[in-house]
Amino acid sequence: MNLGHDENSPQHDQPGARSSGFHRSGPAGRPSLEPEEPGLFAEEARGRGLKVDAPSLLRPALKRWPTLFFATILGCGVGFGIGSWLWQMTFSSSVQMVKYDPPVANDAFRPRPVDVPTLISRLEDPAFLRRVGQQLNPKLTSAEVLAHMRVVPERNTGVMNVTATGTDAGATTNLANAFAREVVRFTQELQAQEAAEAAGYVSKDLAEAEAQLAAAQKNMPRLADGAERLSPGGLTAAERGSEKVQAARDELAKLLTRYTDAHPLVKQQRATIAALEAESATGVSAATANRLPSAAAPGRVVSRDEFEIALFRVRQVESMRMQLMYRHQQIDLFKANPPGAFRITVPASGDTLSVQRPWLKIAALAAFCGMLGLALAAAEVLVREFVDGRLKTREDVTRVTGLPVLAALGDLRKMSLAAREDWAFRTWIALQDRLAFSPNHGLICGITSSRPGDGRSTWVGLLAGAARKCGFRVLTIATKPTADATVSAQERAEAASAEAEAHAAATHSAEINGHAVNGAAAATATATATATATAATAPRMENTGRNLGAILPRGGEMDTLRGVSADSEFTAMTASALFTPAQVTEKLMGPESDPLVHIPLPGWTWNLERRKQWQGALNVWRKIENVVILVELPPSSVPESVLLASNLPNILWLVESGKSEAAETRGQLETLRHARCNIVGAVINRAMSTFTQGRLARWMAGFAVLAAVGLSTPQLVAQTTNAAATPAPAAAVDPAAAGSFSVVSPAQRAEWQRRLTLGPGDVLTLSLFGDPELTLEEVPIGPDGRISYLEATDIVAAALTVDELRDRLSKALGEFRREPQVIVVPVAYKSKKYYVLGKVTERGVFTLDRPTTLLEAVARAQGMETGMSSERTLVELADLTRSFVARGGRKLPVDFERLFGQGDLSQNIALEPDDYIYFPAAQVKEVYVLGAVERPGAYAFTAAPGTLGAIAARGGFADKAWRTRVLVIRGSLQRPETFVVNANTVLTGGAADVRLQPHDIVYVSKRPWSRAEELLDEAATAFVTSAVVTWTGIHVSAELHD
Repeated sequence: MNLGHDENSPQHDQPGARSSGFHRSGPAGRPSLEPEEPGLFAEEARGRGLKVDAPSLLRPALKRWPTLFFATILGCGVGFGIGSWLWQMTFSSSVQMVKYDPPVANDAFRPRPVDVPTLISRLEDPAFLRRVGQQLNPKLTSAEVLAHMRVVPERNTGVMNVTATGTDAGATTNLANAFAREVVRFTQELQAQEAAEAAGYVSKDLAEAEAQLAAAQKNMPRLADGAERLSPGGLTAAERGSEKVQAARDELAKLLTRYTDAHPLVKQQRATIAALEAESATGVSAATANRLPSAAAPGRVVSRDEFEIALFRVRQVESMRMQLMYRHQQIDLFKANPPGAFRITVPASGDTLSVQRPWLKIAALAAFCGMLGLALAAAEVLVREFVDGRLKTREDVTRVTGLPVLAALGDLRKMSLAAREDWAFRTWIALQDRLAFSPNHGLICGITSSRPGDGRSTWVGLLAGAARKCGFRVLTIATKPTADATVSAQERAEAASAEAEAHAAATHSAEINGHAVNGAAAATATATATATATAATAPRMENTGRNLGAILPRGGEMDTLRGVSADSEFTAMTASALFTPAQVTEKLMGPESDPLVHIPLPGWTWNLERRKQWQGALNVWRKIENVVILVELPPSSVPESVLLASNLPNILWLVESGKSEAAETRGQLETLRHARCNIVGAVINRAMSTFTQGRLARWMAGFAVLAAVGLSTPQLVAQTTNAAATPAPAAAVDPAAAGSFSVVSPAQRAEWQRRLTLGPGDVLTLSLFGDPELTLEEVPIGPDGRISYLEATDIVAAALTVDELRDRLSKALGEFRREPQVIVVPVAYKSKKYYVLGKVTERGVFTLDRPTTLLEAVARAQGMETGMSSERTLVELADLTRSFVARGGRKLPVDFERLFGQGDLSQNIALEPDDYIYFPAAQVKEVYVLGAVERPGAYAFTAAPGTLGAIAARGGFADKAWRTRVLVIRGSLQRPETFVVNANTVLTGGAADVRLQPHDIVYVSKRPWSRAEELLDEAATAFVTSAVVTWTGIHVSAELHD
């Protein structure tokens, strides 16, 4: 088969024609790989705007994974060492203290309440901290105590937590207890100081009262008559004092029938009795003083009324002095034994001791240092790869050469014989697809590279073997330096004889494989060629600078690669075959041998006539049917390579991975392109392993997962520590509990309704049985869940039922009253709430003050929002398919579409406190109607339509629509599903319509013969028009002429 021009082509008439004469058109529909202007394909590929991407850098860098691995390990080790030095295992011991308000029996002295934030700031006093440190063994300084202590008050409570940290468990516990004891002692000292100040003020008042009493007694007047007798007025006053004391005791007895001794009214009445008794005693003393003789009493003589007034003033001063003395006495008692403002409720012990292990911090630091080491090592490797000028990957070759990479060969030492044969076959098929007309046509291709030892011989041998196995006749042409081609006299004689035969063959034509060959083309070879090795000598092939025998196993394996048996032999021929191509043709037609032609270098190719012989020989050989000519060109660093390549129709550029330099390769390719060589692509020898290809994304995903796990470890530890505080999963909804519009019977009540508890915000009415005047109406439970009534203060009401709260209030009031019976009446339940958000008219928080179902909750929220669709109809904006009810952190299995769309009341569940109802916004549901319809475009819908419904919504079929072949496309762009709908069959009831889903595409194509109908219509119109014009021209014009 002819691979080039016909033998009558002008290219054959001119032996010195350039390689551009080997022009061929590509296969049907495929651009030619051998354009008439060589280099155009390379220029086009070079103009694609290729750039350096991440894989081209990362894949070579990952070959140095030991460096990255050891850098990561080193960084982790350094981080672990630094973390172990910085952080050690610590212990925390806590003491819980509660604010204490001491009970006061009277109003003699009441200490000021202690403000917790102020107290905490005063606890940072160095003197206080030094006093704490002196109690420890070993002793600590104030700075050390401050560094190990932390005081945290709880909000809205009187609880204060004192926490000590340290590396020794026993010392930490002792420090926490000592600090707590010193806090109590410090508050006692504050109260003692305050009592001392109050005692000083009372002492001043008492001294002033005593002075006033002395002055009053000194100025006491005397009676005129009966001074030796007791004053009747004094007796009357004493009697009156006794009556007051008795009346006060009677009142106390009455109070004790209702209250206990701890009640404030009882305490107040006892204080009143004590004061009256003291006053009565003072009156008796004054009356006894009146028994003195009147001669001994100083002062003026007054009447009895004036004497009574003076005596009353003396008693008044005396009573004030007695009260001051009593208050001073109480203050002294308080100062001697102050109770303190705090009490230790939970001391530090082994039960309250917690251990903080720093492994998480150390691991985090080690991971950070490891990532830092990895980043630094990666940066160093990437920088080295970035500045490296060698070609390693496909991207490097494509970027530098501007050529497509057609094939790549790995390390032959790591490939089995079967793997090599499989690679050679696949590579041959790929190259044949790019370079040949069809799989049954031969080809001519040369292989060159940048430097010697890049593996050209290996590629030629492997491709020749694959072509031979595929049934092609293979001609291998190799170049050989002159130093290796020394000839003997006998060889020179054989060359002369061959030259003579060539001149003789120039006078006649020969018949070769059914083709007429002009002998003149072969007779143009006049130069002599040196002989090469004998026929039994295997050619020397190179792979990275070594013989192929050093890479491939021995024992005829090279013969296997060439596709011949071990018993056959390669026929090595000298350069004389270039001007006697018939000799090579005869060898090619043989059954067992593959000719191998050697071209000596240097010197031979510098002769223009010999290059014409080279071109002529190629023109003859390429006419042989099913011939494959593989030319092993010298390296491009040798000038002869350019001269030989310019006569070949296809050139492959061979790059050895990790060896070829970018600048050198670019310059050599420019030289080949200037020589108008058709470089069709590049191949890679000893290509990098593709182990990292396709796995880089997987590794990056693994690193991301590891990083996420590392970052989430603190949260996982916290969740494990607080597992007890995690709410239990919400129970599944029992459909039997639903089935009605509302909760109408006790059997439908939920568990929380059977034990209805109170909470912050609930309103109550409190009263005592038998004492309606003590009724308190609409008493709210505070935000802290506490309530106060009469003497019962700060009673916890949250999480209690009404009965439990009543019992607790009765027990608290029992300390002050005799058998109190408290009445608790709920007024409003405001603590139980549920939440409705999303596409409802009224969003917000709603009070669960009565049994409420899901339907009632939506109705209470004024229903769902509505909007205007593209068809100007009202549609609900809520997506019922994605709506949910969340309880206890989990979604309940409630089907909103069945509830609201089908009226299934089994989905109408009863709400519970803290339920969360959410109606997300409805996503746009639309299908796309395209093709032969009146109004192509998107069609939005609420209920899923059929195919004909969507087409009708877009105006119906067009006139030229193919109604029997309506295509419905569904699914992703990678794996779409298709359905074909026959609209005529659906309209006649012969088949069911396809129900559409959101984002389906409905395509109505035109009838296949619609164009023919148009052409027939146009032809008929043209025919009628021409007939009318012709008839008019014939008849009308004739009549007009007549």
